[in-house]
Amino acid sequence: GRASADVVGRTDHELFPAEMARIFIAEDEEVRATGEARRFEESFDFRGRNFTFLTHKFPLPGGAIGCVGTDISDRKKDEERLRLMVDELNHRVKNTLALVQSLAGQSLRFATSETFSDAFEARLQALAAVHDLLTRRRWEGTSLRETAELTLRPHAEGERVWFDGPPVGLAPSVAVSLHLAL
Repeated sequence: GRASADVVGRTDHELFPAEMARIFIAEDEEVRATGEARRFEESFDFRGRNFTFLTHKFPLPGGAIGCVGTDISDRKKDEERLRLMVDELNHRVKNTLALVQSLAGQSLRFATSETFSDAFEARLQALAAVHDLLTRRRWEGTSLRETAELTLRPHAEGERVWFDGPPVGLAPSVAVSLHLAL
């Protein structure tokens, strides 16, 4: 955000806060000492924001150091968001597999060998239905009413089932457990 005339010929101490200048100067000294081009990634707060820069530094004749820097702050934030999403997905997949294992155990416990397949399939379909509901809600939860309506709709002939009461929000894990329990 500065004009070339404001930057060319200035030292790191003139351009940056002291801590940043110390980091940049130490990197320059490393390039001078090895005589080889190096790549550095620096993260720091500057002008009220956190920045991450990828800099390529290389030796120039006369002991000067050339530097090309790229602001990779947005890329680093995207990488962190992706890492968090993958971690969350792994957690959910493990929980879902444990739940499927539990459903299989329940189906085996309460069904005969002839009825196991139907019982297990019904439980898997119930799990899929509540997952569909939560996916539509971006896994941010749902309501008690919506979960109960989804679960009991197949059994709600006539006036066998009705709903009344204040709105109650459910976390995703609670919605899954309640749906399977109902």
